[in-house]
Amino acid sequence: MGLGSEDAIEKISKIASELTGVQLGERQRSMVETRLTRRVSQLKLKNLDEYHQYLMKNFDLESRALISLLTTHHTFFFREFLHFKYIEDHALPKLIEVARSRPDKTIHIWSAASSRGQEVYSLAMFFSKLLKERAPDVKYKILGSDVDIESVNWAKNGVYHKNEIKEVPLPYLADNWARGKGNISDFVKVKDSLKAHCHFEDRNILKLSPTQESKHYDLIFCRNVLIYFNSEQIKTVINSLMQRLHPDGHLVVGVSESLLGLGLDIESKGSSIYTHKKAVAEPKVDRAPEIKPAPVLAPVSSKPLRVLCVDDSKSILVLLSKILTKDKGFEIVGTAMSGLEAKEQVEKLKPDVVTLDIHMPQQTGVEYLKANMSKNHPPVVMISSVSREDGDLAIKALEYGASDYVEKPTLQTFPQKSDEIQLKLRSAVENSKSSLSSISTFDQSFRRPSGQPTRKDEICAIVCGMGEIKKAEKILKELKSLNWSVTTMLLIEGAPGVLPKMAEKLSQSTGASIQVMKVDPEVIPGPGYFGIGDFHESIHSFTDLRKNRPLAIWVLGGLSKSSQGQLAEFKNAQILLEDRSPSIWKSEDPLMKVATDVMPWNSYVYMTGEYFKKVG
Repeated sequence: MGLGSEDAIEKISKIASELTGVQLGERQRSMVETRLTRRVSQLKLKNLDEYHQYLMKNFDLESRALISLLTTHHTFFFREFLHFKYIEDHALPKLIEVARSRPDKTIHIWSAASSRGQEVYSLAMFFSKLLKERAPDVKYKILGSDVDIESVNWAKNGVYHKNEIKEVPLPYLADNWARGKGNISDFVKVKDSLKAHCHFEDRNILKLSPTQESKHYDLIFCRNVLIYFNSEQIKTVINSLMQRLHPDGHLVVGVSESLLGLGLDIESKGSSIYTHKKAVAEPKVDRAPEIKPAPVLAPVSSKPLRVLCVDDSKSILVLLSKILTKDKGFEIVGTAMSGLEAKEQVEKLKPDVVTLDIHMPQQTGVEYLKANMSKNHPPVVMISSVSREDGDLAIKALEYGASDYVEKPTLQTFPQKSDEIQLKLRSAVENSKSSLSSISTFDQSFRRPSGQPTRKDEICAIVCGMGEIKKAEKILKELKSLNWSVTTMLLIEGAPGVLPKMAEKLSQSTGASIQVMKVDPEVIPGPGYFGIGDFHESIHSFTDLRKNRPLAIWVLGGLSKSSQGQLAEFKNAQILLEDRSPSIWKSEDPLMKVATDVMPWNSYVYMTGEYFKKVG
């Protein structure tokens, strides 16, 4: 049979299901074939029939590779934060009380489907912070287990790309991570001080020993794995886990995994959290004298967090209104489009938390923080297009009092940030009374100043119609104040007759010497040049002369379809489109298909400076 052998797929899927319990039926056939095809290529075999034979001959070794191949590893730090919040607000006092009754004074936790370790290290960061603040005499230990040995080894290593750690709220991030050096400088590794609390091993939760372990776990996390099992398998797994759960312990499953209606001897505590149905007294042990009484935690407020959103992009404000909804525990009580307006709104509305952009007119987010942050100001979470580690602006925002930072993605991917935004807003409010004494070593290690481009052959083209000249004027004035060392050209649609007067006027208002561009130049002028030209007259010669020089194209407002088509032909260029509400861009527009990003125009300069540094 050939590569797509139905018989081979069925046989291999059945073996994988028997090993892991993961149900691989007709709906998963395409995924199974795709992943097995890659494995066939890696092993230099001819087809899936040969792979099946290879699997049977090398079963002990290859079965582990097969498990890794066909099990899902999608997870991230602090996933489903409502579970962490429940533990902090409801379960923690009892966890501390039980731990203090033991000789080891330790809370025992098991992450039973830990994948590559993100859940384990999230729990470690979480408990390290909470116990340090509320019960420094109590310790914790976490076991992370997974059926996939490759994932277990990954977790033991504790190395992740730096972008994964950015999702972690700053109060929990602390100084638990170290940056790599040289070729691995984009990666971070969990520090030994945190890893010492964590242990990893491979376990199949469908095939746990029937003998009950001598150790009871106070918390068992088994999230987002039961969805791959049938009802009988779920019963088997949950009964095994409950046997290992302390009488006062909590079992946590994924938010989409309900255990009700299965006849299990459990009690729901809401939010996919369960306990034993009937409390059983724990065997008595000699109670050590308590060092510090467990504090009484305030009940969770049912009131939504009141949010003030500050951003000069109307589109971003609309997206935030869809993310910060009452059913998620938030209420947007007001908006502002500059730092000055934000100050008035904070005083008037008295919000619980503020989201703040960096690049805004009149007063930037950093300037606002410097002028207004105090102990009585509500916590602020930055939501900006400026990368947290790129340049001084993001770090200054944290130094001036911002509680946390979320990088603003493209509008197309912004909804994917909803979990992180919700998490960091809640965390900022919860930790508002304990300010950070300094920026974490993780942030400091990635800190680098924003500088001018260094190649000196970069080109920036501002493209717009006559109606956008005021914005172009503001951009040119900003570039002049920055001693912008990039060849910059303002290309206007349909304006050949007014170019001399326009150049004179802009030169006076911006302080820059702006020249009318030649229609057929022999070369592109060098660094620091400011030129103005008609788009349709200049674009052809410009295309021919550009060659491989780094190019950024800034589009203000909308353009005709013909102009869009000409700009879309530029390859290996940064193309930034202005974010306007209502949107002036349509998905079928030529530029939308090739654009680097859609963002407020006053972010263009910073984002292009970062782009030129990367290509340089």
